[in-house]
Amino acid sequence: MRWWKRLSEWLEEEAYGKNVFFIMVAAVVFCLSWSATALFLIRCVSAGAALASIVNVLRLDLYSPFILFALAFFEELLFRLPLALFVRVGWSLNRVLIIAIAISMYFGFSHGGVSHIFVQGVDGFIFSMVFLKCGGWQKHYAKALLASSTTHFMYNGVLMCLA
Repeated sequence: MRWWKRLSEWLEEEAYGKNVFFIMVAAVVFCLSWSATALFLIRCVSAGAALASIVNVLRLDLYSPFILFALAFFEELLFRLPLALFVRVGWSLNRVLIIAIAISMYFGFSHGGVSHIFVQGVDGFIFSMVFLKCGGWQKHYAKALLASSTTHFMYNGVLMCLA
């Protein structure tokens, strides 16, 4: 549980300025790396048949960047607002992190079922960490929502380009 304590300590201090940008880029790189690794492992285990639907990325070729951002913003609002509510009523960081895990599992599930928890659920947890680090824990919700939405937008944009 040492990592849990280190994560809690890291989240205590709000990111400002260029650190927000670096955190967002690091989150996108981690999510892309995790997704590629997880999909590779899933394909090795299942021979690509049962869980191949995970690879299907929503084709957004016809959407403008504005619509792509609006979709990411809506998802972030839907899945990070509960975190903001628990922070606002004064729950401890440990409890908020447990809620973040539960919300992230639902985030993954909502992207296509139980098999998606392993990939998108982890991505959702990373977006939750961006939200909390960039102001969510310090009750700067607008900044936090903008940071997590922008991270989600960048991640979806890269996936769209790769699809």
